[in-house]
Amino acid sequence: MSLSGVAYGSSALGDYNNDGLIDILLTGSFTAKVYQNTGDAFSEDTDITLPGIMYATSVFFDYDNDGDLDILITGDTLSNYIAKVYRNTDGNFSEDTGITLIGVKDGSSTFGDYDNDGDLDILITGNSESGHIARLYRNTDGNFSEDTDVDLTGVNYSSSAFGDYDNDGDIDILITGESEGVKIARLYKNYIDISNLPPSEPTALNTVVTGQNVLLSWSAASDAETISSAGLNYNLRIGSTSGASDILAPMALPLSSGYRLIPERGMIQNLTATVNLPDGTYYWSVQAIDTAFAGSEFATEASFAIGSPEISIISNQSISEDTSIDSISFMITDTNASPCSLTITFDSSNTVLIPTENISYTCNSGYYTLTVNPELNQSGTSILTVMAMNPYGNTATSSFSLTVTEVNDAPQISSISDQS
Repeated sequence: MSLSGVAYGSSALGDYNNDGLIDILLTGSFTAKVYQNTGDAFSEDTDITLPGIMYATSVFFDYDNDGDLDILITGDTLSNYIAKVYRNTDGNFSEDTGITLIGVKDGSSTFGDYDNDGDLDILITGNSESGHIARLYRNTDGNFSEDTDVDLTGVNYSSSAFGDYDNDGDIDILITGESEGVKIARLYKNYIDISNLPPSEPTALNTVVTGQNVLLSWSAASDAETISSAGLNYNLRIGSTSGASDILAPMALPLSSGYRLIPERGMIQNLTATVNLPDGTYYWSVQAIDTAFAGSEFATEASFAIGSPEISIISNQSISEDTSIDSISFMITDTNASPCSLTITFDSSNTVLIPTENISYTCNSGYYTLTVNPELNQSGTSILTVMAMNPYGNTATSSFSLTVTEVNDAPQISSISDQS
C-alpha cells in the first residue's frame, strides 16, 4: 500500500463513501489527500480536491446529519491560515462557503454536540493570524457561529477533546497547549441546562452469510435530540461466545447500559457492516451512538455461523430388483453443530423407482447409515441426494446413484379350480 508521506500534518479514518470500508484522509507537507479503501489496497481519490496545507489538522464528521462523513481541515496554505468544511455529496466533496471559521495552524480541531441540540459543533485551537485562539462554534442547521459566551484560553501547538468527564449528560472540554509561553492543560466543565439522553437501541438484527463474509444489518435507532436518525452512528461487538467481544471490541460496556468507554463516534456510519471471519459460531450485537457520543443499550444478541456441514463421498450402489439395502455408510462433520444434530433430507431423481419416503437413516457419533427400499417390480437408476443443514441454515449436499437391476422372475401361474 502506497501512501504519500507527510509531516506537520494529521490523519483521519472514516468511511466517506459508505461502502463498509475505512478510508484515509492525510494532510501535511502542503498536501491534503483522500485515499479510498478498495478492500485489498488504498488508492488516492483524485476526484477530491482539497487545499494543500502544513501544520495541519483534519477530521471526518457528519455536520449536516445526512448520513455521510464530511471533512474539516485547518492549516497553513503558505498564503494564509485556513479552517474549512467540505460537504460530502455521494462521495464528492465541495467547500461549504457559507461557513466561516477562523483559520489556524499548529492547532487542533474536534467536534461534538456540546449544546445537546442533536448536531455536531466545532472546537478549533491554534495560532491564528491574530494570535493564539480557542473558539467554539455552534452548529445551527448546518450553519456555524462562534459562541462568544464561552471563554477558552487561546493556545498554540495544541490539542483539544470533547468528553463528558462528570457523567452529567453533557460533554465538557479539555485543552492543552502553549499560552503566552506557558504550557497548560485545562478542563472546562459544561453547565448547559439540557441533558442528553442516549438513543434507543437498534432492532431487527439480521445476518446473511456468503462464504467467509457476513453482512450484518439492523433497523435505525431513534434519538430525542438528534435531528435525523441519519445523524446517528453505530458500534458493533462480536464474540466467539454469548456476551463476549473477543472478536470485535466495542469499547463499551455491552452487558450493562452500553456506556461508552471513549467519547467518539461509532465505527459504522450506516445500517450495515460486512465482516470476514473464519469458520465458527459467532454472537453479535450493535448499539447506536448520538452526536454527544452517548451510547444506547446494545440490541438483543443475535448469532450466526460460518462454515457448512461436510459430507464424505458416498459410493454408487447397485442392487437387484425387489430387494433393499441398509448398509450405505458415510460421515458428516460440522464445526457449528454437535454430531447427529443436523437436519437430514433426501431427494430422488426417480421417485417411481425410489420415493423419498422410502429412504431412512440412523446416526451414531456423526456416522450415518442409509436404508433404501425401492418399489417392488421396478428397475432402473435414481440419483439420490443427501442434504444436511445445521441449526444456522448452512447446508451441504452429496449425491450418489442407486441402480436397481431387473430380475427375470419365474412365471407364476394362478391356481386353477378343479373342473367337472
